[in-house]
Amino acid sequence: MKTEYGQFILLTRPGEILAADSIDGDGEWLMLKSGGVETSLYRDDLVKAYRVKQDGPLAGVANSAQLGAGILRVEALVKEFKETHPSGGRPLELVLFGAASLALTILPSTTTQDLDMVAPGQFIEFLRNKKNQTNLDIEVLNPYILFYIGSWRERSCRLIGYHQTEIQVLHPLDTVAQKLLRIDREKFDIKDKPDINQVINLLRPNESTLLQILTENPARYRLADDSELDALERNTAWFTSEHLPNWDFARLKAESQKRRSEMMRRDGIKPLKDIDMGTGLGLDPINPHDLGTP
Repeated sequence: MKTEYGQFILLTRPGEILAADSIDGDGEWLMLKSGGVETSLYRDDLVKAYRVKQDGPLAGVANSAQLGAGILRVEALVKEFKETHPSGGRPLELVLFGAASLALTILPSTTTQDLDMVAPGQFIEFLRNKKNQTNLDIEVLNPYILFYIGSWRERSCRLIGYHQTEIQVLHPLDTVAQKLLRIDREKFDIKDKPDINQVINLLRPNESTLLQILTENPARYRLADDSELDALERNTAWFTSEHLPNWDFARLKAESQKRRSEMMRRDGIKPLKDIDMGTGLGLDPINPHDLGTP
């Protein structure tokens, strides 16, 4: 029995899209491993297999196969959704944020087991029904989560999928602003603080840029829920102590109100380069029958 190592994306006859970092073959069955989790697959159910290219858009990403498979799953779901839900001419706006957006832009070593996305309500309901039928690893949230960030659309870049689906990817600095809204203290300490520090240390934004991100939307400091506001104040206090030592929560809040009443000069935070998965797909086809054979 031969073991294949690498980053693989597999398309199966039941319509599943699987990721694997090793594949063992034994006759009619294949044993897939992804992040230490084993899955068996009947060889005849394997329709297509790909190896992630070392020079493609996913090159260097820690769990590139899982991320690539997730993007393919999103594209398949978008296709199905559009076929069953007339849009009335309105585009389907999808926004990728969180760890996956950081992995695809500036922090390839960031690992994530799922995709965090923002989508319209109809698509969320569609996915909720799909989750009840499948083991879907896509977390989709209401656009409300972006309401308390500033002009994120001006700074986002586009992810162009394998089948030309367009997804907005949140700028890393807007991801910082979004992470500072986290209510759960333990998750903020474990997941968000390291990511925030890495983004700031890599991009090295000046004080003016950080102030723009944290004060350009006054609604940020008018959260209706007390627990949300308390969490924002707690998380912002940590952030200012680390990266804006001359500022505190109260002063940021006052500055945000000032920017509301005055036309303040804004720094030109440039979007990052678009991520085009469709160029060469970033995947090398493999003959499914060759996998695991000596």
